[in-house]
Amino acid sequence: MSVPIADVDASRLLADAAWAPSTGNHDVDALRYLRPAMLGVVTHADSGVGALTMQGLGAPDEMTAAARDIGPDVLVLPQGAGLPIVGNIGGARLAPRRLPGNSIGFLPRDADYAVAFAADVGSLNLLFPDGWLAGLLGEASDLAPVIYQADARVVGLAQMMAAEIRQPGVASRLLLEGLGRALAVGLRRLDGIVAPEPDDRLHLAPWRLRRVIDLVESRLDADLGLADMAAAAGLSPFHFSRVFKRATGQTPWAFVRQRRIDRARQLLGDPRLSIAEVARASGHGGAAQFSTAFLRVIGMTPSAFRQQALARR
Repeated sequence: MSVPIADVDASRLLADAAWAPSTGNHDVDALRYLRPAMLGVVTHADSGVGALTMQGLGAPDEMTAAARDIGPDVLVLPQGAGLPIVGNIGGARLAPRRLPGNSIGFLPRDADYAVAFAADVGSLNLLFPDGWLAGLLGEASDLAPVIYQADARVVGLAQMMAAEIRQPGVASRLLLEGLGRALAVGLRRLDGIVAPEPDDRLHLAPWRLRRVIDLVESRLDADLGLADMAAAAGLSPFHFSRVFKRATGQTPWAFVRQRRIDRARQLLGDPRLSIAEVARASGHGGAAQFSTAFLRVIGMTPSAFRQQALARR
């Protein structure tokens, strides 16, 4: 029986995504799933690049979900074409759709990920150490999220990298870096930019930055993607992500996440608002997702923070 993707309540599924793996790999174990899945991870000794396989254990007509708040750069290769998927990636809403063949998704380190998909879906995922992939193109070459686009060449490069990670050969590190550089170029091309812009152009005029900040402040409780922020600045998404980090010291995704946490801290001071209401008003979706994100950044749950704040009055 086919999955009626248009009828899927992704928010409900994601709010209940509480199963966490225990592979011993910190980045993998930070993921949350709606239901248990089979996971296997192998890490390349010389480079630290990891290959993670995931296989869902549900029936084809069921839906499951996976989420993360922060993690390493990850390239996701879903298994097969026509898979139903819906959710949010890097702060942008992923409308209900079925994936084309050779689909890839790319999550930079600071991009959140919360998607619902068929419960029997599998995937191959490459996990890159902080700065490794972008560093192959130059220190200012930040890569933007890719929300499941089709690219057979990137898929082929990823599969060769996974094979090398699992069975390293002679000069394995050099081979992996060569494949990684080609893969990074492929990801950049998917964002519409082939070559990096000169370093002397890496700046963001104050008036452009003000427009972006105003946009963020006005939409902390709504969907907000990289393309929206780049449009406010009048720049391409790729160029914007680079100049924004140079101007603020944070990636766009980290900046939005911090502002949402700041908004939540403000709202938690109002005892008339429930935790769920604060979660929605600060753009965190469900209370469970909000609690996890807040605990990661602040070091305590929203309830504990509220009690502490009210006690100081």
